[in-house]
Amino acid sequence: MAVVSDKIAFEFQELHATEPVEEPWQKLLKSEADFEITVSEKTVLRDADFNVVEFASAVSKWLTALDTHDFSFSTMDADDRDIVFFRRSNADWLVGSTWGLLEGMDVQGDDLRNALGYFITQVISQCAATLGIDVADVVGVNRDTSRRGNGGAHSSG
Repeated sequence: MAVVSDKIAFEFQELHATEPVEEPWQKLLKSEADFEITVSEKTVLRDADFNVVEFASAVSKWLTALDTHDFSFSTMDADDRDIVFFRRSNADWLVGSTWGLLEGMDVQGDDLRNALGYFITQVISQCAATLGIDVADVVGVNRDTSRRGNGGAHSSG
């Protein structure tokens, strides 16, 4: 998959459904992929069975809120918090993960927003092309206006 920024990337491959996907909640939890977050070519998180649609939904909601607060992602499939987090760090954002390989790394806001927007677009298009399912509704993207909506983000601060 192409990368939109050389500073930060949210990439996935080997997208698959863990079981037939018929209900909206199954779109969130049953569409998994090998997932990786890199910042300045350093791996922040790598997970083989990551719920990419659930994550896309959560970051879509955060972006809609104009990313003014910290972001914390936790999946319905695990008890862990902060699987992926974005925290204000001076003028930048600290991107990290409790499952990660690094403490976290600083990223400029525009780079983070652009990489997330690209990731969301790729999740929607790859789910349609690979799995034959439309996830735009659960990701919170209205195809007519390209506006982002509801998701599963948790905020703090």
